[in-house]
Amino acid sequence: MVTFQHKSSSPSLLACVSSPISFVSQSAPVPDSPSIILSFNSPTSFRRKGHHVPLPWPTNVFHSYLRRWNDFSGQEVDQEEFLDWIDESVIILRHHLQSTKVVAGKRGSVTGFIGAIEFGLSRKAQEQPDFTRLFIALGRFAPYCGTGHKTTFGLGQTVLGWFAAPETPPPPSIQDLLAQRIGELTEIFTAQRKRTGGDRATKIAETWATILARRELGDSLQVIATDLELSYETAKRYIKLARRSLKEPEGPTPSPAQPSPSEPVEAPAPAQQKSSRTTPEAKVEPEPQPEKARLKSTQKSANQRTTRRK
Repeated sequence: MVTFQHKSSSPSLLACVSSPISFVSQSAPVPDSPSIILSFNSPTSFRRKGHHVPLPWPTNVFHSYLRRWNDFSGQEVDQEEFLDWIDESVIILRHHLQSTKVVAGKRGSVTGFIGAIEFGLSRKAQEQPDFTRLFIALGRFAPYCGTGHKTTFGLGQTVLGWFAAPETPPPPSIQDLLAQRIGELTEIFTAQRKRTGGDRATKIAETWATILARRELGDSLQVIATDLELSYETAKRYIKLARRSLKEPEGPTPSPAQPSPSEPVEAPAPAQQKSSRTTPEAKVEPEPQPEKARLKSTQKSANQRTTRRK
């Protein structure tokens, strides 16, 4: 059973969502095969563990609606119990989606999706008709609250019905090109950081990427600094660091033993030709004899002298 806790709420807001609330409160009959068809007209994304999730996974979609429902409807529902039911019961019947990047907020870009999707329920799901009614009510509530995060920047605009993205997408706008460039630069700067994975490293990479991409499109550094709530000197220092990072070589430097292609290679010196004139051979001096051989030679000479005297 779904337990509703009534709270006071704005009459104008209740008038906007009176149809979903009436559907739940008055125990309206549940269709045999309930389904919800939603179209996302602007890039839609969710946030999970510090990263963008550009997929309309049922738990993310209905958690987005239920959170706003509990804030404004005056009929609060236990999130954990209902989302467990969503995870077990909601299935994706069909979809036509494509991913896209967009600039939203002061820095960085958001990876989202546009297109259409149809959600249905398993047979076991209808064993809990109260959750089934809430499932339908939240689907009707979607156009009023939007889907995902950064809805205040225009993301997550949602309508009922199937309005799929066109087969041939329109040419990218300046904002699309800016978002794509920011995404490319963010990946480069994040990879160059010695410590990756932290929020600080990601924020610095996004800030550098945003400043450099906007400068490439012609925005003045003073305007960029004002939009990012930075001092002019800080923005100037960031863009210098960003440009310096792009100039750093990514590949290995050539070995000192191998000359670079720009350096001239010296030709080997010609071998010296041999002279046609022959030089006189040097006189070979006798090698010094050992002491024993010298004594024998001296004794032989003495014997020869004695023989001559006789």
